[in-house]
Parts: sequence; structure tokens; C-alpha cells
Amino acid sequence: MVRPTDMDAKNLNRRRFLQAAGTLGVAGFIGGGAAVLKNEDRLPTTMYFSAASDASGKHYLAGVDEEGLLRFRVPLNNRGHHLMTHPIRSELIAFARSPGNEAYVIDYQKGQKVFDIHSGNGYHFYGHGIFSQDGKYLFTTENDYKNGKGIISVRETDSYTVVARYSSGGIGPHQLQWLSDKNTIAIANGGLKTHPESGSKILNLSRLDSNLSYMNTQTGEIIEQQRLDNSLLSIRHLDVAADDTVFTGLQYQGGSDDLVPLVAVHNIHDTLNMKSILAPDLELLAMNHYTASVALDSTSGTVAVTCPKGDTLTFWNYKNRAFLRAVPFKECAGVVFNAETNQFLVSNNYGEMRYFAVKTLSEERQKRMLVKNTFWDNHMNQAHAPSAKGINRGWRA
Repeated sequence: MVRPTDMDAKNLNRRRFLQAAGTLGVAGFIGGGAAVLKNEDRLPTTMYFSAASDASGKHYLAGVDEEGLLRFRVPLNNRGHHLMTHPIRSELIAFARSPGNEAYVIDYQKGQKVFDIHSGNGYHFYGHGIFSQDGKYLFTTENDYKNGKGIISVRETDSYTVVARYSSGGIGPHQLQWLSDKNTIAIANGGLKTHPESGSKILNLSRLDSNLSYMNTQTGEIIEQQRLDNSLLSIRHLDVAADDTVFTGLQYQGGSDDLVPLVAVHNIHDTLNMKSILAPDLELLAMNHYTASVALDSTSGTVAVTCPKGDTLTFWNYKNRAFLRAVPFKECAGVVFNAETNQFLVSNNYGEMRYFAVKTLSEERQKRMLVKNTFWDNHMNQAHAPSAKGINRGWRA
């Protein structure tokens, strides 16, 4: 994909902002103010976090409450990607978009950046990471680009110093997530060899080798790997159910007219290999060979997958391996599942945030939100307070 110049990006962002404000309208949206909230009389029970950009091309990490009111906006040095909340402290890590060499520690209680993490010479981040359950360690997907190898780096979280580096089991590791034992992680190795000097250009398209790897984090051992039959499918994003089913979102590197499945599932406790889930041809065409963000509900088995290049939000069921429905949603981006409200919240690159009920898979339009001058990036996360007394105590991811 050809990257726009800075001026092109600014003009595009301005057009998107004007389109969002003009064609979507303010009526029917809750919240929507671009300024950071000053009045703390009403404190949120849920906060949602996502990387974003504004009409001037500046990059931020933003915190929004359940009504779409902007609670804070922290400037970032580079465009952000994924973010992960600390399980104990009111901190989150915002990762720069790949190939980035920075991640940012942000205190979301105070709404300010407190620390920058650097990948180190010869490495860059792939935009994702996870904390250990006790919060003492951060695991990040990285590229050892001098040797063309995928790496899982382990950092202690007092100073975020690297204490170990393990092979990811492949090339181009992207998203990773814990299994229920909190010792094993599932790693989406995208299989795409890149180098910072070449940007996002794929250097090994004829030898692409994507896999789903499972790692013992105590030893760094890869205990199992799964591959798909189609070598041009890159496993990029995933979420893990309570029964350890791993649901993956794929990106296709082949011909533009090819019809290929773009989601797949695997469970390490089964004897079955990783399997794709089929969808109708029209829905596959609409997905446009690209998935961006995955979130699931373990109770119902429902999974939401965003497809921003196809302006489509898709729903699936991992328990019966079925496609459920697709919803037109222009440049949809991040998605999270809120178990307390039984809803998916989905953002897009026009500042919108929409709630979808798990029971009906339909939008609850009365709750639709627009955060002005905010173009959400591809991932979102959340934190919940135990009561409406606020953001200062007891928040949990």
C-alpha cells in the first residue's frame, strides 16, 4: 500500500472529520465533545482506551467513558496501535504501530504519560503485548530484524528492563494472548519478513510462513504449532475463549479476486488441526482480504471481527464454527467485549463508537457516540470501576 505524504494525510484527515461532522451529524450521538472533561462530578464506571489521530495528523492515546465523553488525550510520539491495561496498577501500555521502536506507559488515572519504553538496537515492536497476571512482567512481540527472526521479549515492570528474549516460533509475531493456565501464550506469527529501512514492505512473499504458536512462558519452549493450508494467509490478530479456543483474524497476501476464508480457530486441547470458518462469497468479498481486531464472548461463543478495508463488521460463533452476519460499518477499527453490559463496542476512523448487543447482533442506536476530531486506530481496550465512586481506586482491566 502506498503511504500518503504528511500533507496528503492531513488533508485526508480533515476530509474525514468534515464528513463525520456533516454527514453523520451530531443529533443522536451522546457525548461527542473533543475537550478533556474538566468536571469530575460524574465519574465513569467504565473507561475505553484507544490510539487515535486528529485532523492535524497528531497522534494520541485517548480515554473515553461509556457515554463517549473524552476523559483524557495523551500525545504520542508516533501513531499508536494496540494497548494493554496493567492488571493491578492504573497504567496501560500503548504500542507504536509496527515497525515502531517505542511503547508508552500511561497513567490513566492521571491521564498522562509517565515513561517511554524502547525496543533496543536491532529490534522493533510489532504493536502488541500482554502483562503477566501479577503484573510483574510485560511480554511483547518484536522483530530481531538483523537476523529476520520473531522474538518475544520479557520485561520486568518496575523499570521495563528486558530480562529474557525467546523465539516466537516464527517470523513477524503480531498479537499474543494468555491461555487459561496463565503460563501458556498463543502467538500469531504473521510470517511476514520486514525491515525498518523498508517500512511495511514484505520481503519474503514467495516464502511466507505464518503459524499459530503456543509458548511455555516459564521456559520459552514452543510446545505446539499450527499452520493453515493456504500459505498466503497471514495470522495477525486473535482472542482466546475461556475453554482455550483461539479465534484468529487473517490477512491475505494473494490475488485481489481470490475468495479465501479470513478467520480460523484452534484449541490446544483437541486433536483437530487449525480450521478456517467459511462465510458466503459476498461477505468474503466485503471483508476485502483484511481483518483488524478480534473480540469474543466466551458465554455465547460470539466473536466480532472488524474489516476496515472492506467497511464491514462481521460476527461469528466459535463454538459451532459458524458465520453469523455482517454489518456495513465504514472503516470500523477497534472492538472490545464488555461482559458487564453484554455488548460489543466498536470504533471507526471517523470518531464513531457503536454498541452492539450480543443477543441480537444489532446496534443499539440510542447509544451511538461521536468523539469529534478523533480518528480511532485499529484496537481498543477497557477498564472497569467497582462502583460509580470513580477512577481513583479499584479499577480493573
